Amino acid sequence: MRYLKRFGTVALTGIILLEIACSNGTPAPKTVAIAIAGPASPTPVPTVQPTSLPTLASKAVPPPSPSATPAPILVIAAAPTATPVVSPIPQGKYGGSLQVAGFAGIPHRDVHQTVQEMVTSMGPGLAYSRLLRLRVGPEFDQPSLRLECDLCQSWEMTPDLAFEFRLRPDVRWHNIAPVNGRLLVADDLAFSYERIRTPGWPNAGLLSAIRSVEALDDETLRIELASPDADVLLALADGHSKIVAREVVEEYGDLKTSPVVGTGPWIWEETGKDMAMSLVRNPASPKKGLPFLDQLVIQVIKQSELDRSGSEERLAAFLAGQVDVAQAPPSQWPALKDSGKAFKSILSRQSGTGVMLSLNVQASPLSSLEVRQAIFKAMDPWDYTDTIFAGQGYASVGIPVQSPDWLLSRDDIRQKYFADPTTARKLVAAWGNRQPVDIELTVRTEKFGNVYMDLEKRVAADL
Repeated sequence: MRYLKRFGTVALTGIILLEIACSNGTPAPKTVAIAIAGPASPTPVPTVQPTSLPTLASKAVPPPSPSATPAPILVIAAAPTATPVVSPIPQGKYGGSLQVAGFAGIPHRDVHQTVQEMVTSMGPGLAYSRLLRLRVGPEFDQPSLRLECDLCQSWEMTPDLAFEFRLRPDVRWHNIAPVNGRLLVADDLAFSYERIRTPGWPNAGLLSAIRSVEALDDETLRIELASPDADVLLALADGHSKIVAREVVEEYGDLKTSPVVGTGPWIWEETGKDMAMSLVRNPASPKKGLPFLDQLVIQVIKQSELDRSGSEERLAAFLAGQVDVAQAPPSQWPALKDSGKAFKSILSRQSGTGVMLSLNVQASPLSSLEVRQAIFKAMDPWDYTDTIFAGQGYASVGIPVQSPDWLLSRDDIRQKYFADPTTARKLVAAWGNRQPVDIELTVRTEKFGNVYMDLEKRVAADL
């Protein structure tokens, strides 16, 4: 994604990133940037849902009065390591609020019973913590999978294929009934992980490598694996692995309409269906020094009949100054650059998202190595990114890596495996005895504009 920030307003621009590997296709990463821009008046009239927010009677703190919006600080995280690290305490100015344009309403508030990003990352999920988290920040080059503790102090792997985590002794739940600000204990994590693993639930597979979870005492958690799994620590740091309170589940049956009670840096305020979602800063946040903002408001900006994705409405709201952060597709980025606003950008390479190309290697002709090599030689993902996605993307191997030095450079991978139609024709001719090779290309996509169909046409033409 590309994040735009201006003096008083910020915008988030979603972009589709292209990625194609050497032997098969995999999801592509996203680009993230922050841009500074001045206020502007848009031509379209944005449609923004009401901002009035009814508050929960038992909320922990009253909503603060918004003041000047401070510049947000990005924090980035990531890779499995037995030696836990802690990010330095950030420095900044406290106060202000941030208005974010949400791309959908939430179906409910239960972070364990959905995979929807609005719930886990831009809604109620912001109130919860995880055992581990990915390290983030402008000082970390991406892609990155460095991990650090969130609710833990340290961890170690035992000889019997288990992990033991020492928890922080100072973390408290939000001061909201029925939990009422009590200390977090290891049983809270054991309860949450067993709940996530409920058969048939959408995130159950995330923790499939875990045999058992046990609270050895209030500050020690033991997780035993059923089989070796190099990604289990990443699963515990996943945005869906939220830690919830047993008391809330037992009193309300689930978390779909219950009070949102977490241990995270944000405290959820009650809201109605398809209305703005508001969170206020937790004064007892376990993330020392963060957040700087007093309030975070996610506006629900719905799609129109003409624009299924709602990107036009979000962009219009951003240009009108009604929201600080918005999301837009690559096709809108050139117009933003031509609007006369000054932009600063930070590129965030997030693996596992974007365009995926897969080949059925079980049947001819794709079972032939020469044909597969010819397919990749015929394509140029970097050119597709520049011409179809307005430069808002990048190509890589498509699998998560610990740090950028695990990747080949653009010149290495492009020259060896792509962008060579002459060699592609020679490979096909040698394999097929100069006969045409028929390949069926199937594209599956949501209705997010014509950009994906444009990519399909370009790939088909190159093949």
